[in-house]
Amino acid sequence: MTTGSGQEFPQISLRSNWLTVDRNTLRADVLKDSRNERTTISAEELEAILLLGRTSILNGIEDFYDEQRAKTPDLTVVRPSIWTAQLGNTRQTEGVNSKVFTKQGYDNGGVLTSFREVRENFHGYWDAVEQAGFLPEVRRTSGGRDGGSWLLLRKPSLTQVMQHWFDIPGDRIIEYIASRNATEQVGVLATLQTLTERDIDRLPDAMRSRRQILHILSTAAIKSTLGDIEGYEIEVDNALTYAAGDGNIDDSTIRAIENSTFSRDI
Repeated sequence: MTTGSGQEFPQISLRSNWLTVDRNTLRADVLKDSRNERTTISAEELEAILLLGRTSILNGIEDFYDEQRAKTPDLTVVRPSIWTAQLGNTRQTEGVNSKVFTKQGYDNGGVLTSFREVRENFHGYWDAVEQAGFLPEVRRTSGGRDGGSWLLLRKPSLTQVMQHWFDIPGDRIIEYIASRNATEQVGVLATLQTLTERDIDRLPDAMRSRRQILHILSTAAIKSTLGDIEGYEIEVDNALTYAAGDGNIDDSTIRAIENSTFSRDI
């Protein structure tokens, strides 16, 4: 792809927690804004940018996260959402006749995490973020040049991969095991492994591989929570091996697993 600068391979990076392409921020090409100097892109172009720059984005997220932890060592810091593309300016965003939000989305406000809360002509941009293995969200912001509505992306956690890409909540069992003492944790994990593997063996062939991957991811998340980093890394490698060999697992799911487990200091 090419950008407004004419480069065949654009420079994709983060400036703080803002995505930039050739040092400029992005905007969707759905609504016209003659005063806007951002790089205008289609949904297909956004997907290409995110796929091409995925490693740079992940490294940028980790850099920003490390910087914030260093600045505020006494506070709990989470990895940031990345401001990705402006959907509409303030005039196009605000009011009951918003050109960006559905009535549900406008009434909800805050951080929107369902594609149903934005109008259909923006769904392709939402899909572009998911295809790159990230979680999409939309926010409103006020003030000057950056006012309006924005599409953001977030690096998913392993439990969010299980919830969003496999439609299975994975946090309850993790919280339960983490609340036990060390001896109980070993026993509960072993029992869970035995019961789950028995259930997987009873599934039809078409369902078995997907359920096996989910089981491995759940085990990886549990081992990470318990501080078993070596065990966690083995489980992650196994999950990616299974996923790569299963033709029914789409590329976005594999990318989501890769994104969720990308870290320089697990």
